[in-house]
Amino acid sequence: MQSLTLANDQQFIEIAQGLAVRALNAAVAPTTPGCGTPSVCVCRGTKPGESARLAKLLAQQRAEFAANLKEAERLTPALVPVKANVQDFAAWTAVARVC
Repeated sequence: MQSLTLANDQQFIEIAQGLAVRALNAAVAPTTPGCGTPSVCVCRGTKPGESARLAKLLAQQRAEFAANLKEAERLTPALVPVKANVQDFAAWTAVARVC
């Protein structure tokens, strides 16, 4: 129960948003999700199976936030320091939360 509480804590959301900024600023192809995010979090690169799961999660989150713009806006701070649409930023934030 405590891990669920912490996962939704504002500090952890802000950390995920910071990792999303880092991922989007790296300007890598969407087929390489995390673009170093997992390696930042666990000090190693992703394994092939992990990369595939993260790519699938990113695609799912993009579709979900494209269909629910209000949720994407809720997860996106007012001043996003990257050139990304709200849905893409929210999707990367969701991916960063599991890394």
